[in-house]
Amino acid sequence: MCVVKLLGFDLMLDEDYKLHLLEVNSNPSQAMVYEKTISPGVEETLSSDIDFEIKKQFMSDCLKIIGRKILKHGGDVAVDTSYSVVPLNYPDLMLLEHCRKLFFSLTDGLKLNLSDFIEFTKKFKLVTSEQFKLDDVHILFNSLSTEDGLLSFEDFILALQKLSQRLNGDKSIRNELWDILRYCQVADV
Repeated sequence: MCVVKLLGFDLMLDEDYKLHLLEVNSNPSQAMVYEKTISPGVEETLSSDIDFEIKKQFMSDCLKIIGRKILKHGGDVAVDTSYSVVPLNYPDLMLLEHCRKLFFSLTDGLKLNLSDFIEFTKKFKLVTSEQFKLDDVHILFNSLSTEDGLLSFEDFILALQKLSQRLNGDKSIRNELWDILRYCQVADV
């Protein structure tokens, strides 16, 4: 089995343009936010445009590299998350990549707000079906959103799964996600 491990290298460039390795992180941060002090003892979490641009492309590149490893090793690949080793196969990876593309096509930030989520359901005619009404969209969003009233990427995947269950009945999670992506014409599979 091939195991893929994500490492973070902290580098510094000095005034002579010489590169220095500061440290290697075995579990680098994937966060795209920073905390800003509003007043003593009060901090606000804000999205970081720089982190977003760098890490969005970085994660896409990582998925491509892992995908190549999966194809090369016949699907016998896992990702070491520092907590556990998670086996992956190529279809799961492609499913995740399609979900990621859809998510970032809907938002310019790290999370999806209610109005963008409603626009998504209207754009793909998910709320016009008898099985799913606009009130259901609000309930679904509110049940999955975080305290800040936004959907993270992980919550968005859960929302896609719930939408697909409503539209197509009970299936495996993988089939539900593929079905909703096909319905939204995101995945041409």
